[in-house]
Amino acid sequence: MSKPIRINNTIKKFNSKITTIPGDKSISIRTVLISSLGVGKSIIKGLSDDGTDVKSSIKCCQKLGILIKRKKNITEIYGKGINGFFYKKNLTLDAGNSATVGRCILGSLVRSPYKIKLIGDASLSKRDFFRVIKPLQEFGATFYPKGKKTLPIYIKGTNFVRPIKFQDNIGSAQIKTSFCLAALNSPGISFMKSARCRDHTEKMFKYLKIPIKIKKEKNYDLIKIKGLKNFKSFNYHIPADPSSAAFFVMLTILSKKNSSMLIKNCLTNENRIGFYKVLRQMGAKIIAISDYYGAIHNPNGLPIQQLFQYAAERRPLTDYSDADQISNQEILELECDLLIPAAIGGVITGENANRIQASAIFEAANSPTTISGEQVLADRGIPVFPDILVNAGGVIVSYFEWVQNIQQFRWDINRVDKEMKEMLIKAYKNVSEIHKSKGVSLRTAAFIVGVERVAKSTELRGYLT
Repeated sequence: MSKPIRINNTIKKFNSKITTIPGDKSISIRTVLISSLGVGKSIIKGLSDDGTDVKSSIKCCQKLGILIKRKKNITEIYGKGINGFFYKKNLTLDAGNSATVGRCILGSLVRSPYKIKLIGDASLSKRDFFRVIKPLQEFGATFYPKGKKTLPIYIKGTNFVRPIKFQDNIGSAQIKTSFCLAALNSPGISFMKSARCRDHTEKMFKYLKIPIKIKKEKNYDLIKIKGLKNFKSFNYHIPADPSSAAFFVMLTILSKKNSSMLIKNCLTNENRIGFYKVLRQMGAKIIAISDYYGAIHNPNGLPIQQLFQYAAERRPLTDYSDADQISNQEILELECDLLIPAAIGGVITGENANRIQASAIFEAANSPTTISGEQVLADRGIPVFPDILVNAGGVIVSYFEWVQNIQQFRWDINRVDKEMKEMLIKAYKNVSEIHKSKGVSLRTAAFIVGVERVAKSTELRGYLT
């Protein structure tokens, strides 16, 4: 049994406003794919720049003849309709490392007159694509080589996309998205019964008034789509990623009474807010929430479930009567015990590090502290817990997915959480021991652990003697 963690210090009261949390990656990818099927220019704000996944979706659509322009925080996508892709012989689409891009875009290709090759990086090429291939074959698409379940694979569409009835007892948002995109190309009505999972695509279809009906049963969603109806271009603001926002929420909860923080335009999909539901069960108060139109604040707490329903009805939160709007303030230089930069890189620099008032920095983003910033913090005795340790949860779970795919079975969420916890605790202990024994920073200690492991693996493989 693991020992409990006790927090002895209290973060001092603060009031702040966060507006730079990156857009949700899953919704960003879906927005690129769906807007490419619209008619005319769609204007997208807040498209995620996190990693290469969104860039992979953009490159794939560009290869299919879609004009996409990016200007700072605005992306313009010029769609040509449901059957508007420009297909050519010997076309190769690269999904990179993104299973979301690879599996979802296949649904858009069911009318391709030529074979299209889909590839990915070494990691994605080991993952199983059979579950998404199966319904697309029923729609009429053909896959080559026959029976192959991993990338690279070829897909050739059909002139007549059959309407289908399909059931997925496991549940996958990627498979649902692929199904929905393929169903748009069918002249009839397609049905899908899916185990309950994320429903970003269905919500976007409703937003765009695409003919889709959803009936929710106890553990399943029943989806009905009528195809071959073009939809207009649209303007859309990608909501902020709730996982990145969670760090700031926790910082506020651990602070003294009446601290407040506004996180603007944060995603509130009920399938992505488990963290916030747990907080409510623990008695924590969510005192501020926002959408595209603005923010609301009540120091006594907000009725979150009521507001989720409020937002689902597409009513601006600023019209909610039992709350007030709150102001904007900087967070990085607030007086606090723990500062968790969880959005973008390079925010703590040699210029502003002297003004940091936190007792410790926990890097939940990629490289939020520059080399010069870390040196200033070290001179002031402020420890920086490095991103490669603090921000490792996503990479670890991706590794778990790879392990599961190789062995052809699924872990439940409890096992994933248990395995991840054990690995993170072990990693922290290793880094901490080197930090203390060698008298180096936590970041240097983490690099020492990493380099030693790479060197050992290289030696065992016979590359070094």
